[in-house]
Amino acid sequence: MKRLAKDTLIGKKPISSSKKSIEGNHIPHFHDFYEIEYVISGSGVCTINGEKLQCTDGTLFFITPVDYHSVKTCGAEIFNIMFSEQLINFKQLEPFVRHSAPKAIAIQPHDRPFFEQVFTEIVENENNIEYSSSLMNCLLLKLAQLLPKTASDNLSDNLSKIHSYIINNYRKKITLDAVAAYVGLTPNYVSALFKNEMQIGFKAYLNSLRLEYAGKLLNSTEQSVKQICEESGFEDVPNFIKRFKAYYGMTPTMLRKKRIDSEQAETQE
Repeated sequence: MKRLAKDTLIGKKPISSSKKSIEGNHIPHFHDFYEIEYVISGSGVCTINGEKLQCTDGTLFFITPVDYHSVKTCGAEIFNIMFSEQLINFKQLEPFVRHSAPKAIAIQPHDRPFFEQVFTEIVENENNIEYSSSLMNCLLLKLAQLLPKTASDNLSDNLSKIHSYIINNYRKKITLDAVAAYVGLTPNYVSALFKNEMQIGFKAYLNSLRLEYAGKLLNSTEQSVKQICEESGFEDVPNFIKRFKAYYGMTPTMLRKKRIDSEQAETQE
């Protein structure tokens, strides 16, 4: 699987945008930035975290740093926006990084003129960072209205900021002290805040985030256990296997074998 870096695709700016035609296969990849793909016209399949989603007119795909994806089209015209978290108010970004957030959102015909006009403004004014930031925040506010409501809609500003930080850095070594320093609070306060609002401890959440991502890779790619360990944010393979078995009830190799056996059984039916 290919890793795409922000510095390569976006550069020093917090955003890169375009309106373009795409065709053919785009190999599975992941990246350390956010991406929105909006289908103006055409057809194809966008596979996100192993799930195949149809590309049809008005479909919007929202890709985060905890997702991997590939695209196969017969020809499609799209708006593509790649951006870093620095461009967006963390409160507007937070709803899209939750486990429950859909990766594909169907924009209804009566809403499409609004979205397409905003996308056009972003593309035409990409170098005006302040204006692009305002447009993107407006876009996400509108888009959030189309998401299903959840109990975590009432997260505090501090917790939203912490959650955003974790999503953007989970592949690196993250400590409670580092997170506390980032938001300007004490580690004890952050620990209590996280548990009260997320109903799970800080370390337990970070561990589950990494293991959920590792599970997706094992079920959808042929990467080695070592590769998946590194890309999921674990420092060594033995620790990764131990935590994986405690979380899933089986080792990474066992989970992959189970998936392969299931696929073979389906083929033989």
